[in-house]
Amino acid sequence: MSLEIQDVVPFSVDEFLTDYRVVSSNGSGTAKVFVSMLPAQYIKRILKALQASGVDPICVSNPPSVLAAAYNLAPNYFKPNSAIVWADNGVYSILVTFGGESKYAKTIDPEV
Repeated sequence: MSLEIQDVVPFSVDEFLTDYRVVSSNGSGTAKVFVSMLPAQYIKRILKALQASGVDPICVSNPPSVLAAAYNLAPNYFKPNSAIVWADNGVYSILVTFGGESKYAKTIDPEV
């Protein structure tokens, strides 16, 4: 999947951890895919801090992915066209959905 992602983003995916989820498929081999990318250094810092605290995590996520999970777990709670925002200490995470599909997810830190 990394090669397909590399074809559509304007930067190298080599230093990112990528994950994807098939949103829909039309049965003729074409699918809509939601891709999540995190800088590998971001995850490495989190894992290092957790391991230093004696925690061995099974799963590590980020706020936009948590918002997407909440949307997918309760699809009837949210409107098909939604913007879900999580604000935490001046950092904002947002998930935008159109037609019931996750289209955009990002964390915005105004200090960076």
